Amino acid sequence: MSRLNRQYGLNLIELMVTLAILGIIISAATGSFSGLFANKSVGPTVKLFEDSISMARREALKTGSRVEVSPLVDDVSSGVADWTSGWAINRVDVAADGTETTTLIRQFPALNLTAIFTSSDYTQANPLTLLPAGRVQNTGRFDMYSNECTGEQRYDLNVLISGMISRSRTLCP
Repeated sequence: MSRLNRQYGLNLIELMVTLAILGIIISAATGSFSGLFANKSVGPTVKLFEDSISMARREALKTGSRVEVSPLVDDVSSGVADWTSGWAINRVDVAADGTETTTLIRQFPALNLTAIFTSSDYTQANPLTLLPAGRVQNTGRFDMYSNECTGEQRYDLNVLISGMISRSRTLCP
């Protein structure tokens, strides 16, 4: 064989096979990365919720009023309230004649992630109520995790009688 007929590089079939294999690898990696990012975005949302409960507790202590934290949407057909649509903090002042005035302190918008955030203990009809001393009226719990939850990425938030939140991570459903 002469030196002039020698081929260098790839032919078209080899190039197409290489690109097909590369495409399969990239599509598999993209799926696993999106689940990873979904799980990681739940942690900051848990922190935001904990901070909002702390803010409600401080408001109750500062003003000597009852403060209620409730979901914006109250669909309890399944027996649990969905907090994914957001929540509100309201101060309830009671006048001398017993009439109550509700003042919105802050409203948190719907979550921008594919998460499940529920509570079977707190609804609009039965909100998380912080008393003037900073304690809660009823203890309860919240459950938050990503739709693509894997491993110990599920957050179990317990509201203690002191008005503080105890956070633990558990296995995904």
